[in-house]
Amino acid sequence: MWVTVSTVAGGDIRLALEHFLKTILVLLILFCAIALPALGELTDADLDKIRLIVKESESSLKEHTKSEIERSETRMQSYVDAKIESVKTPIAWLIGILVAMIAVIGLPLAILTIFLG
Repeated sequence: MWVTVSTVAGGDIRLALEHFLKTILVLLILFCAIALPALGELTDADLDKIRLIVKESESSLKEHTKSEIERSETRMQSYVDAKIESVKTPIAWLIGILVAMIAVIGLPLAILTIFLG
């Protein structure tokens, strides 16, 4: 009885192992077939196409970056101009008030100095 059980069990294991090895072999062949084109060398025409694509991408990226920088500079210049204009008005008022105070205080003192002097 032990002989028949071990033979049957051994047969089942052997069949399962054969099935597993066949599956591994098929998958290995499939993966090699898929990866085989990746091992091929690039021709000069392929390299020239790649260079052309990279050059086009680089030039469009440079143009985009240059336009972004120009727009940023324009925005910054308008912002700085607005800030300068906002400071100019109070300074002009301050200078006007200072000149008026000098005129109000200084002219009478100069006149008094001339007449009393």
